[in-house]
Amino acid sequence: ASEFFRLRILCGMCLLRRVALPQSPLVSPLRERGRLLTRGLAKKAKDKGKGKAKTAAAVDPEPDGDGSASGIDLERLEAQLERSVGILQREFLGLQAGRATPAMLESLQLTLATGGAPLSSVAKVLAPTPRTLQVSVFDAANVAAVVKGIEASELGLAPEVVGKAVKVALPRPTQEAREALRKEVKRAAEEARQALRGTRQKAMKKAKALPSKDEVKRAEKDVERLVERFMAKVETELGKKEEDLMTI
Repeated sequence: ASEFFRLRILCGMCLLRRVALPQSPLVSPLRERGRLLTRGLAKKAKDKGKGKAKTAAAVDPEPDGDGSASGIDLERLEAQLERSVGILQREFLGLQAGRATPAMLESLQLTLATGGAPLSSVAKVLAPTPRTLQVSVFDAANVAAVVKGIEASELGLAPEVVGKAVKVALPRPTQEAREALRKEVKRAAEEARQALRGTRQKAMKKAKALPSKDEVKRAEKDVERLVERFMAKVETELGKKEEDLMTI
């Protein structure tokens, strides 16, 4: 009781004098136990928060670069398929039977004094008539390299130099030449199909990693629908090209 009254007197004096209250031998242990209890609760809350953070990181992985946490991005997939068909279409432009197109020469690799380079980097190719190509060389010093590059190609062409320009007349294709081009066209089409299949395989692998069976089924169906559409484009391009080769 005397300790209780002494504390009350001290509290009154602290309020009047605004001085710090000395710790009582009875109060200090209580305060210490309170601090320890508070620390323990705070540590448990912190550890629990870390556990939740780890669980969230495992369930919600960061997007894999295509903007989709599931890894399926149909717009990106369509762009990849379109790119494969575009490569095929450009390759078909360079496979012509008797019809002159600039693409026949633009991709030819030349040996220049400064090193290797495509013909399109040193000259502009035009097709003034259906059976004639005209190569306008930017620098007269590269004319000889352009001529040599055309002669060394497998196109069987005979270039003619006229000043800084090179003219190329396309001979009428023989049946053997048509068949050879047809084989090349089929090879290019098969490479395009393989590219589409490879893209489909990667997309299907991502689809199978989705969390639910319904999502997997829906994603696989969307992927298959897109791939089949572009497979049909390859067949359409192949049919048109084969007909073109055999009728010109």
